[in-house]
Amino acid sequence: MTDNQIRELFDTVPFFVDNPIEVLRSSRFIRSMSHCDSASVNTGLIYGTANPVYQGMTWREFLSHGKKMKKNLDRFTVNPEYYLSHERSGTPPFFCFQDGKGYVAEDGNHRACIAKFFLYAQPSPLLHGVHLVEVQTDARMESLFSRLKRLLPPYCAVLPVHSQETAREDGPGWSIDFFDNSLRIENIRRKGYAAEFKADEIEEGLLPDLCNPFKRRFGPYRNLLN
Repeated sequence: MTDNQIRELFDTVPFFVDNPIEVLRSSRFIRSMSHCDSASVNTGLIYGTANPVYQGMTWREFLSHGKKMKKNLDRFTVNPEYYLSHERSGTPPFFCFQDGKGYVAEDGNHRACIAKFFLYAQPSPLLHGVHLVEVQTDARMESLFSRLKRLLPPYCAVLPVHSQETAREDGPGWSIDFFDNSLRIENIRRKGYAAEFKADEIEEGLLPDLCNPFKRRFGPYRNLLN
């Protein structure tokens, strides 16, 4: 779709038109996850999708070649108010915001693309009445996981442990869950030697011993690290 065609539809050519549609990647460690049945999202913060068919396409390419785009654009030209309304009939678009970046999680890829273009030139970028999941990842534990993968000997495997729910708050149409995270280290060549660690122990105990040859060989984690 050319700039002139985009301008004819939306009155402007947004800066993101040739940006690639990003991939929604699942996180190994989550601090919190909330759900809302009817939310408003900033379409300017939508960067990608969970659908592999559209990942890597530019927004222009998706607008031009999306499987259901022609049908959705026809509906848009007849009823652009759909993208401004707080009322939502049928299946609402479903978004996941992970650490502040938005992705289409399930339904609504074509509508999200049209909304991103259309609302860019409107007074408000908000799309209303959508289903929303918001995820805050545990960046501290993610960093420790990556660091241990680099530092541990090849016969030690580091694995994420399923996040443990520690608290929950909810109300009509919404909920939020909070999680505690840990990881597991297994000594593959010494069967039975494995341990789970939380962030504090990794930073204050395991990493200093791992980086000290004497403590690594004779310290409290010697059976795990040797």
